[in-house]
Amino acid sequence: MIRSWRPWERSTGPRTAKGKATAARNGDKGGTWKAESNNLRALKREFSELMRQQRDMLARVQDADP
Repeated sequence: MIRSWRPWERSTGPRTAKGKATAARNGDKGGTWKAESNNLRALKREFSELMRQQRDMLARVQDADP
């Protein structure tokens, strides 16, 4: 049925600037964004570890107070 309808013959592609920007990224396999995403993930892990260390230190200080 789709072959008789053939909507691809009437397709105009993206019309808005946002649609064109999205379509321009269709072939993107990751590249820079993936690297940035990995960097962000590493920073989040480091931040979480630093926060854990700070909580542990604070708990020790509070336990030492008479």
